[in-house]
Amino acid sequence: MIQEALQQYGLTDKEAALYLALLELGSSSILQLSSKTKINRTTLYHTIDNLIEKRFVTQSKKGKQTVYVAEHPSTLKQLFKEKLKQFDTLLPELVTRMNHDAIKPVLKYYEGIEGVKEVYRASLNAKENELKAFVGIESLQVRDKALIHFWQKEYIPARKKNNKLAKLVIPDDELAVDFHSRDKQEFRESRLLPASTYNFECEIMCYDNVVSMISYHTHEVFAVTIESQLIANTMKMIWKLAWNSARK
Repeated sequence: MIQEALQQYGLTDKEAALYLALLELGSSSILQLSSKTKINRTTLYHTIDNLIEKRFVTQSKKGKQTVYVAEHPSTLKQLFKEKLKQFDTLLPELVTRMNHDAIKPVLKYYEGIEGVKEVYRASLNAKENELKAFVGIESLQVRDKALIHFWQKEYIPARKKNNKLAKLVIPDDELAVDFHSRDKQEFRESRLLPASTYNFECEIMCYDNVVSMISYHTHEVFAVTIESQLIANTMKMIWKLAWNSARK
């Protein structure tokens, strides 16, 4: 609903309702707005003053009567651009004032195939150009066609476009041989560990300060991400140990 959507831009429910009413009515008096919105006049005066302060509404005179006009939506778009530009100038100082010791890790849970896709898409925005991962090829290959189609048609092409090289440690089984042979065309490097010992049943991917744990088993499709520089650094060390031990 558009009224609820407007509340994401700093308006209360009554402010959003009033702005939409003004868009529909055009230049309007308090009496007309009260009739349209069913908001009592005392609340209406307070609400419209807030909208004027937020630059969503302007006030003018029509004869002796005070009337109100909604700002054009394109004007609001420019207003938000200006505010974002102003915030950009504040950002460096705000960052320097942060208590970095107080920053807490962020844990997020994603459910189902769509959730797993969201985690993969997030990796495309990594600052680092290498996505390091442990991947269970057997579990990956038996996943349903919807997810395989996503990898082949969306994710891998997007990785190529965004220059995000996947560097994978995988179990050395029959499926891995074919997977490994397609490394160049699918923009990745993979190395193999003995499947008898390291037959990974899910995927762990790390980049920047993010560690993503992804399960794509038929009855267990979900992902968990942890945003923590310390945990990410440690996982990258474990990955490097496996990478250096694996065969090309």
